[in-house]
Amino acid sequence: MGSALLTAGVDIGGTKLLAVAADGQGKVVAERRQPTAEGPDAVLAATAAVVADLLAAEPGIAAVGVGLPGLVDLEGAVHYAPNLPGFVGVDARGRLAATCAVPVVVDNDANVAALGEVLHGAGRGRKEVLVVTLGTGIGGGLIINGVVNRGGYGLAAEIGHFTVDRNGPVCACGARGHWEALASGSALGRRAREWAARGDAPGVLARAGGVVEAVTGHEELGQPFELARSLMARGRGFRRALRKRPARESLERALAIFENLGASAWADRARSELGRIGGRATSSTALTSTEGRVAALAAQGRTNREIADQLFMTVRTVEWNLSKVYRKLQVRSRTELSRAVDRA
Repeated sequence: MGSALLTAGVDIGGTKLLAVAADGQGKVVAERRQPTAEGPDAVLAATAAVVADLLAAEPGIAAVGVGLPGLVDLEGAVHYAPNLPGFVGVDARGRLAATCAVPVVVDNDANVAALGEVLHGAGRGRKEVLVVTLGTGIGGGLIINGVVNRGGYGLAAEIGHFTVDRNGPVCACGARGHWEALASGSALGRRAREWAARGDAPGVLARAGGVVEAVTGHEELGQPFELARSLMARGRGFRRALRKRPARESLERALAIFENLGASAWADRARSELGRIGGRATSSTALTSTEGRVAALAAQGRTNREIADQLFMTVRTVEWNLSKVYRKLQVRSRTELSRAVDRA
């Protein structure tokens, strides 16, 4: 690009990390995309690596802007991010700036999306703009008189957390019935899985390889990766449910896909899960997949209400499944259940 001034922008989402280098007119000259890692350390390390890659490819980059879905203060510290587990009190800007040779700014993703639309997109030339972001969650960015309006507590445009149905599903933030819990990519994926599980969406299920858990609201990552990640989660559930053969089959399929995609970190996880599979369970202790998922969550100390909310069941159904789990595994308490699951 010669001496042209460039900037880099990084979008850290709940499922993907997208980074681009762009010129002053908003034209993208380089792009990097990968799945979002797990945990603040891994996410920030991956972000730093992607930025370093862009800087090497485009030496004209003068600054880096990072947007992520959470409550971010003016210093770039993340105080809460429901769709990025572990991001509580994380100095994201400070940690990224320490590894980057150019200035770094970190802000809420919807705020920077709104600024982007005002500078280069649909909001160009306008002083009052509302941007709605739809992905893993739902966010909002509000521009008033050409300036980002954050409100008194930085929550002015958190429209995804407006209550739409007070009796609706639990949101990632812990409250019930928010717009995000009903209409985000994650919520739409959940509803599609429910339809597929009861046979109301055969076409959707076929596109997901016949695996209900592979039906998601994030098709942009590509079905192979999502299918492999779902197969690994499925295999882990089978292992915890003492169903060794289906666990091995699911994990081996996941490993093959990860290796084919070159996703080495995920392939290592699949190998690790395969390494934990021992002898075959007897038919008397074999659990169904639903019982296994209930057992795994109960062994983690989740309450029946929390299990019901996560698996979209009634509390009565959870109690019924747990009673069958206790009988099959011959345990009498959650402490004994936890030990049985750990031994699986």
